[in-house]
Amino acid sequence: MLGVILCGGQSSRMKDDKGLLLFNSETWAQLASRKLSSLNLQTVFSIRQEQLQSYNSIFSEDQLIIDQASLNLAGPLLGILSVHVRFPKEDLVVLACDLPNLQPFVVKELVDQFQKNKECEAITFKLNGRVEPLCGIYTAKGLAKIRVLQQEKKLNQFSMIHALETVETEYLQALEDWDFFFKNLNSPDDLNGLMVK
Repeated sequence: MLGVILCGGQSSRMKDDKGLLLFNSETWAQLASRKLSSLNLQTVFSIRQEQLQSYNSIFSEDQLIIDQASLNLAGPLLGILSVHVRFPKEDLVVLACDLPNLQPFVVKELVDQFQKNKECEAITFKLNGRVEPLCGIYTAKGLAKIRVLQQEKKLNQFSMIHALETVETEYLQALEDWDFFFKNLNSPDDLNGLMVK
């Protein structure tokens, strides 16, 4: 099982690379990595080619997985499948870098539930009826299935929600008071709600 921090978004509303934003001298990418490392997961970072130099100044190059343009995908699915192509036998514990308020015990709950149901091909949370795909586990089997659909041009949408619908996904009901943990911080105004532990 491999941890994956998604850092390849355009950060257009934030105006700065969200993975490199600092909180108490740590980047958001480092914060996310620390949460996965607390579960003894080796971690890699999904980035775009143009981010390589900036991230290589913080992380080792072997931790950086560059989006593969040849996949002809976009968004988080491009990052996740790029990691899958590099590590085709690994189940991936995926976490977006722009969920800095997410607590490690939430990810631990995800992993614990996955260990109880290894028949599923993906597992993620639902909160108030909303799927939270960027804190989830995507199995090697499930990703291989998505990859085949994409290669055969049968993957009609590139959204993470659609990807989850194409595989056997287990949805865990998140507690209502976890809403704060799943809040994406996308703009400078959102930074007022930052609380990291």
